Amino acid sequence: MLEEQIRTGEKEMSNKGDDMRMLNIQLNDSQRSLELYKKQMVEIPDLSEAVVKLRSRVDEETQKVLELTRILENPDPSRRRELKSEEPDPKALETKISVYEELLNMKKEHLLEKELILEEITMKSDELRKRALDNREKTIEIADRINKFQGEIKKLTKKRMALISELSMFQALSLKQEQQINELKER
Repeated sequence: MLEEQIRTGEKEMSNKGDDMRMLNIQLNDSQRSLELYKKQMVEIPDLSEAVVKLRSRVDEETQKVLELTRILENPDPSRRRELKSEEPDPKALETKISVYEELLNMKKEHLLEKELILEEITMKSDELRKRALDNREKTIEIADRINKFQGEIKKLTKKRMALISELSMFQALSLKQEQQINELKER
């Protein structure tokens, strides 16, 4: 009967050891996932910083375009020079006007391109923020699972220690009874 209890105890300890190994494997997987999410979250500030820099560059370019447009529309009197020759013919003036209008249109196109780039960057930064929030939620979920597994491991360890203590008591009792049997046989 004692041997049967010892075998049962060893069998249960083996099962508990297998359970602990399985839980340790799951814990390691969860910790790897957590580290991966942490690494991904590190990239977000760099990308946000890039977005801020690009926005500031777009703002600077917009200001330059506005300044150049203002200068073209209202030339500074000190930069103006008097023509000493005859007044140009209307066809030459129309040609110059068309060249300037073309330059103005090119600048407006550049400005529109920059605004589109800004809009695209803004959409991507919003998407990154959303992903960061999703990753935070996943990280919290994984941390909760890790805490749960660690709690289960502690419980199993306590049960195992209790079983080991109980087994030690039975072994001591068995040895004591064997001594008593030997003493009785000697008498």
